[in-house]
Amino acid sequence: MLSASATTVAPLSTSQNEDLRRASSKILGPERRSFQVAMTLEYCRGNPRQAKRVFGWKRDTIELGLNEQRMGVICLEAQAAYCGNRLCVGISLHTYVAHRITERPSGAPS
Repeated sequence: MLSASATTVAPLSTSQNEDLRRASSKILGPERRSFQVAMTLEYCRGNPRQAKRVFGWKRDTIELGLNEQRMGVICLEAQAAYCGNRLCVGISLHTYVAHRITERPSGAPS
């Protein structure tokens, strides 16, 4: 059985490893996943577990990126649509939608 150090393609110095982590933290969303997949393929032979061990990245993120690359489809996050903010606080979504439908713009004829 191969040891963990034997499964990496090219050993990275501590400073190189930190540089890759820092670069990954500056990128968001699909671009980050694409970068992490590229580094995983290059330095960890496409193994998400090895990338987690070497870089500290989440396995599910790398697996999603590998699937995006394989399928040619980019997954969008709901956070991008809502910017992480709640639509409304203290009322249900149905109440909010009903209120928005019945609300009339100011100056509209009654």
